[in-house]
Order: sequence, then C-alpha cells, then structure tokens
Amino acid sequence: MGFEGYHRDAWNRHGNAPQEVFEELPAGRDLAETGKHLAAWGALVAHVAGEHLGRWSEGIALLDTIAADERFAEAEAARRSLHRSRAALLIGAGDRAGADAVVAENLDDAWPEASSQIRVWTTATTALAMQGEIDKATALFQEALKASAYGPDAKDPASRALAISGNNLAMDLEDLSGRSPAQDALMILAARTSRTWWAVAGDATNVLLADVRVASSLLAAGNASDALPFAEAASRGSEAEGTLAGYRIQAMLVLGKARQGVGDAQGAAAAVAKADEAFTHLPEAYRAYYESQIEALRADLMGG
Repeated sequence: MGFEGYHRDAWNRHGNAPQEVFEELPAGRDLAETGKHLAAWGALVAHVAGEHLGRWSEGIALLDTIAADERFAEAEAARRSLHRSRAALLIGAGDRAGADAVVAENLDDAWPEASSQIRVWTTATTALAMQGEIDKATALFQEALKASAYGPDAKDPASRALAISGNNLAMDLEDLSGRSPAQDALMILAARTSRTWWAVAGDATNVLLADVRVASSLLAAGNASDALPFAEAASRGSEAEGTLAGYRIQAMLVLGKARQGVGDAQGAAAAVAKADEAFTHLPEAYRAYYESQIEALRADLMGG
C-alpha cells in the first residue's frame, strides 16, 4: 500500500478505531515519500492524538521525529503545516507559550500572522472540546474570532479554517448526549461562525449546508424560534437548480423540525412532503440513510 492508500484508509477508520489508527502511525510515516505526504500525516497525528485520544505528548513526540526530515527540503509550505499541527498539540498539552513560539517561527508569509494563528487555534479548539476542556476550548475559539478582525478573504486559508472547524466542532458537540449549557453555547457559536465564514470562503452549497448546521444546532439546544430563520434560508437555498436531493432533504428536515418546534404543525407536514418528493430523486445508495430520518420526523409529527 502506498501513502495515499494508507492515508485514505486511516481517515476512513479513525472515527471507529482511533487507538488502532494511532498505533499504525509510525508505519504510515514510513510510507511518506514527499514533504506534502508528511504534512498530511502530521495533520492525521494531530487529529487522532488530540481530538480522539487526548494523547498530546505522544502526538508531539511523533511529530518531532520528522521535524527536520529531509523530505521537507523542497516543501516549505508542507513544513509549516507540520509545525502548525505540532503547535495545536502543544496547546492541548498545556504549553501555550511553546505553541505560540512554534507558530511565530513558522509563519505562512503569504498571509498576516493572524492567519497562521487562526489555523492552529481552530484545530486546537476542537481537540480541547472533544476532550472535555470546554472552557479552554471556548476561550481559544474566541481568540480565533477576535484575530479574524483583520478580514481574511476567500483566498486566505484562515477563512476556510474558521468555516470548516466551526462546522466540525458544531457537529461533534451536537452528537454528544447530555450536553452542558457551556457545550450548547460553544456548539451554537461554532455553527454561527461556520455560516459566517462559508459566506466568505464557500459557494452556495456551502452556505446552504451551513444554514442547516446552524438550524440543527439551535434545535439541539431547544431553541426552535431562532432556528426557524436559518431553516427557512436553507429551504430557499435548496430550491436552486442542481441542488443534490440529499441536501434538499436535509433542509426540509430542519425546516420541519423548526416549524414543529414553534407549533406550526401544518408547515412541518409540508416540509416532510417536500422531503418525500426529494427522496424520489435520491441515488439508491443514500436511500436507507435518509429514509430513516424522514420517517422519524413523520412519526414525531404524528405523536409516535
């Protein structure tokens, strides 16, 4: 197996088997042929060791094994990416001063200093949140938002970092059972941040899905009235020609739930009917997944 095959397989398996993927990391490193491969491997290390396992020091030690690797000789951007992954793990390990020094020594000189900082801080935020460090995660995420005041444009990697990390953090928190008020607050902040920055860095589909995410997060926190405008915006966005049926269904599901939440049973039923219509255009491979969600909402509307 070459590096690309290993890397793809590791990302596919890491959610269900993070410990197994972690143990395979040294073997994956040895498959890397280029600096770009090493940077991609470093991002995997930071994600699995940090967000999934909280094994900060062990992750840092793995990254240290390639910090001066000759494969970075002609790949300066990849080398900087590797050090951003290392800085994110240093933050998780409690060494903020060390992390800041690493970032300062490895700035992406194509963009303002804050761009590099944001990319590290958003990565570390999700890892801290998934390891239960909600107060630290929230404070760090707010630092990233404050740093974005310089106005990253669509080409600046910081804008996509805020959009993607916000979305992923909101999804991860929504999946948790028994969330605390602090987790709810961070979930909603992350979803709103994703919506803001996809409007800068993404296209109409990204914005549609970001509206779905904000509506879903607000619904998960029990706030249907605030969720409804985002669900309605997602519904409008899903009417665009060429929108995939699955995205249309996602929009209709959050719209149905939001309308149900504000006491509009007729509007909720209409949203389910539109989801049913979109379902007829779904490829067979996706039908089981969406059918269960549509039927769950239908049963809820019927009091079942």
